[in-house]
Amino acid sequence: MAIKFNPNNILHGNDGEAWLGGDQVMTAISLEAKVTIDTDTIEVLGDPGSYSRFNGHSGTGTLTRYKTDSSYIKLSTEYAKTGVAPDMTIISSVKQPTTGKVERIALKYVTFTEIPLIDIEKKTSVQEEIPFNFGDFEVLESI
Repeated sequence: MAIKFNPNNILHGNDGEAWLGGDQVMTAISLEAKVTIDTDTIEVLGDPGSYSRFNGHSGTGTLTRYKTDSSYIKLSTEYAKTGVAPDMTIISSVKQPTTGKVERIALKYVTFTEIPLIDIEKKTSVQEEIPFNFGDFEVLESI
């Protein structure tokens, strides 16, 4: 028997959370992350086809938040000046309110790739867009 479509089951950003290093990012506006698969193209004589061979993966993302303090500048400046990256993990969580189920994903070995120093504009709330790379990920809970 087919499951009937229920639009209330569609995940919504209002039900999402972001955690960085064990602390909830209370001013988060958005969190985006993706994994890119690295492959070699394999082509052999006598075969017109092209094939792909898995080589690994890389992860990138962006955390956008309202700026309320200088925490990301402090964290990133230490890394930029010493070359020693802090051990950072980002965890996302989005809840499906109709079922109570949660999808949680951990992004591991996070490294911020830019330091947002100044981005101010008259009559505008200050936001920080913080791009990052990550080396590994884990689906902690799925819906």
